[in-house]
Amino acid sequence: MSRVTKQSLLAWAKGHRVAIAATAGVVALYALLGFLLVPYVARNEIIRLVPQQLGGRRIAIGRLAFNPFTCTVHVDDLRLDDTDGKPLLGFKSLLVNAEPIASLFTRSIFLKELRLTAPDVDLVVEPDGSLNLAKLAPATGPGPATATPIPRIRVTRLAVEEGRVGFEDRSRSEPFVTELRPIRFSLSHFRTEPNYENAYGFSATSKAGEQFDWKGRFTVQPLGSDGEFSVKSLQVGTIDAYLQDQLPAQLRTGLIDLNGSYRLALTPTLDLGIQVPSFDLRDFSAAPRTASGAPPVSVVRLALAGIGFSLARRSISLQSVNIEGAAIDMVRKADGSLNLLELLPASRPATQAPPEVAAPAAVPAPWHVAVAHAAIRDAAVQVEDDGVKPAAKFELKPIQASAEGYSTDPSAQVQLNADVTLNGTGHVHAQGTVAPQPLAAQVMLQLAGIGLPALQPYIAAASNATLHSGVLGVQADVAYAARPAQGQPQLRVRGDVRVDNLRASGNGEGRGHDSDFARWKQLAISGIDFTLAPDRLSIERIALAQPYGRVVINPDRTLNVAQIMKPAPAGAKPAPQPAPAASRDHTRPAPPMPIVVKQIGIADGSAFFADRSLQPAFSAGIVRLSGGIDGLSSDPASRAKIQLNGEVDRFSPVVISGTSSLLAATDSTDVKLSFRNMELTTFNPYSGKFAGYNISKGKLTTELSYRIDHRQLEAEHHVVVDQLEFGAATDSKDAVSLPVKLAVALLKDRNGVIDLDLPVRGSLDDPDFKYGKLVWKVLGNLLEKIVTAPFALLGSLFGGGADLSYVDFAPGSAALTPEAADKLGNLAKALAERPQLKLDVPISVIDADRGALAAALLAKRLPADPADIGGRLGALEGIYREQNQQAVKYPDGTDQPEAKLAYIEPLVRAAIQPSADELQQLGRRRAQAVQATLLARPEIAAERVFITTDAQPTPAADGSARMTLKLE
Repeated sequence: MSRVTKQSLLAWAKGHRVAIAATAGVVALYALLGFLLVPYVARNEIIRLVPQQLGGRRIAIGRLAFNPFTCTVHVDDLRLDDTDGKPLLGFKSLLVNAEPIASLFTRSIFLKELRLTAPDVDLVVEPDGSLNLAKLAPATGPGPATATPIPRIRVTRLAVEEGRVGFEDRSRSEPFVTELRPIRFSLSHFRTEPNYENAYGFSATSKAGEQFDWKGRFTVQPLGSDGEFSVKSLQVGTIDAYLQDQLPAQLRTGLIDLNGSYRLALTPTLDLGIQVPSFDLRDFSAAPRTASGAPPVSVVRLALAGIGFSLARRSISLQSVNIEGAAIDMVRKADGSLNLLELLPASRPATQAPPEVAAPAAVPAPWHVAVAHAAIRDAAVQVEDDGVKPAAKFELKPIQASAEGYSTDPSAQVQLNADVTLNGTGHVHAQGTVAPQPLAAQVMLQLAGIGLPALQPYIAAASNATLHSGVLGVQADVAYAARPAQGQPQLRVRGDVRVDNLRASGNGEGRGHDSDFARWKQLAISGIDFTLAPDRLSIERIALAQPYGRVVINPDRTLNVAQIMKPAPAGAKPAPQPAPAASRDHTRPAPPMPIVVKQIGIADGSAFFADRSLQPAFSAGIVRLSGGIDGLSSDPASRAKIQLNGEVDRFSPVVISGTSSLLAATDSTDVKLSFRNMELTTFNPYSGKFAGYNISKGKLTTELSYRIDHRQLEAEHHVVVDQLEFGAATDSKDAVSLPVKLAVALLKDRNGVIDLDLPVRGSLDDPDFKYGKLVWKVLGNLLEKIVTAPFALLGSLFGGGADLSYVDFAPGSAALTPEAADKLGNLAKALAERPQLKLDVPISVIDADRGALAAALLAKRLPADPADIGGRLGALEGIYREQNQQAVKYPDGTDQPEAKLAYIEPLVRAAIQPSADELQQLGRRRAQAVQATLLARPEIAAERVFITTDAQPTPAADGSARMTLKLE
């Protein structure tokens, strides 16, 4: 090596040593400043400036280290306290590893690592709603904020480990306090560059064991994100404790598990999409916030699967909804309110409508909601209605139901299927399809074994009746269609209804079946076809097996049936009636609904009637009532055929037959009723009260005919009474003031039969028309006519006319004239046909009989030849001397015998008077002549014709002696 070279090398080495020494010095200084001065200055400045910048809040830093060679910052045990000394936030350690060279090359803020260990943050919402950490933000100056570009930032790894967040909300009525620990967050290769996807992960656990996990990707430019999330064991009590009074219901128990994914975009428009494969709510219960005791709503499990939400498409979809073990206790309180309504938000009062504004340019599309499958399994609903006494209780358990294909699409068809058990014995099944918009449904409905006594509290609230038994069954197809354009919906119900073993009684009437007012073995209504729009009702058949009805007139003359219905409360106002159609609309009122019942059948029916207002009480029953009605229709032109057969008290046949427009009976009715062989002793209570005598024997047969044509009534009553016999008198104050026994005797024929025809005529529009009143009036008029003119009745039946009541004799004579003999023959015939009649024949004389008897006595002492004037004159003069004890003195001018005879005969006749015995004998001879003539018929017993002495003399118009006869 040359000398020059060595020198050069020595010079270079010497200079290099200087450079190295200088560099080493600089590095040493840099290290000294970086390791010692920078942390010291930074720490002190932070501690000094924080109270100034953050309103007196203090910060404490355990250690702050800076490595100037690796650009690494370590901060340990930092804590920021509020003005009251309580901690706001802090952490155990913070590591920031910057890459300044990479920052230069990438022209960005480049951090290789940012790691925060054990961060501890206390978030407090103050009573005024402000957030405590919000006070740390610097105040913004006046004027609009200017947008600043997003800086270029890169972070290779960002991590938060073992974090804690404490949260307290003091704005609630009861402060809410919770914390999340540990919190972990990681972010890999973060960049703020456009369209760069940053991967992140977050997890946290609450002190109650609730776990939250969230991971995914997000972009800063544009701002958006997508990822997955999950929640495990979230307690609904936590939600309730935070929301508190914002929820009307108290969420008592329940755990939520869910997982899903999301996609969020803010530009160009807000778009949010959420997919939740599963949502699981277990052991949930809720109750009104102010209530105590068992919660009214609980669910063993609510599972949602395949939840989809899209804000852009405005759609919500669920693949399935499954509810298991739901239990609902529904109570209607005495004031009419429902306990379940307390679980819902209170309705806000209506406010004044805002002023009209212009309609928006575009109306957003409606939301689309779809649920592919929904099911309820093993649910139970307990219903209690305290609005009635005793409280009504129903149990619907178990409930199984499903729905398929729900959607808000107009063409959607929802398939429904439900099975419900009611009160342990009843079963309800429904199956069909429902279209939501507009609402339309086709449903098959089955009810079986529904116990009607469960309705007794409602029956007791409206009546004094007790429903002891009854089972309802229904088989129906229901079709419904809302028709917004027409206004009125369309409804059609087709099916059958049965009510088996119904038994109802009136309260307080008795015990057991004796108090039943209605019962039957089976009521079957088949072939029901009911529609609205058009309105129509058609029934194929109504079959009633072993029906029974009971009607009782109580001692106070009220009906048991009327007493069943409770009167309206005092002061209650009747419900307002809708105005007639004519007043609401000038068009003609709608015709009544057409109703058709093709057949009504009754098998083995019975009825009971009792009148306890009488003493003794009256009672009668109808048994073995069978038959029916065919062709019942509301069409005025239709005629229903009626045929019913039964028995009164088991041995008296009853027949009802004919035709009628039963739903318009006052337009056309032609019905006949026949009652045969009825025991009249059954009617003793009425006979004793109104006739004054009990009935000891007799049977009744009636044939009744009713014809109504356009409200004009023609009724015929053919009454046949056989062997009626009266017993003892009852001394009733209500008895008619008529000789009832005489009337019966007059009406009875020789066979003991009374045969009457009682026609009734009238208009149903007559305000005084009362059918029963008219019948009694006709019968009363007949009886009065009979007893006041009994011989007129006999004369009309057997000849002789009304003059059968008397016999005329010539004065002084007891001989029957031919006319009298004929009259007595007719009377004898009538007495023979009326064996219960008795006749009084009076000993009767009149004043004319005296002169006639005197003339007869004088004629016996005079010559028989009227031409023997001399003989007659001599006999008269002799009689005069006997009467006056002197000879007769004739007036002057009476010299001729004829003149003397004309003078003396009146004097002698006037002096001759029959004795009382002679007059009595004349009357008796007359009575005996009548009696003998009547008793000449062997059918008339002698004890039926009496000669009496209590008659008053009655002269006839021609001077004859009239004997007036009397019937008993």
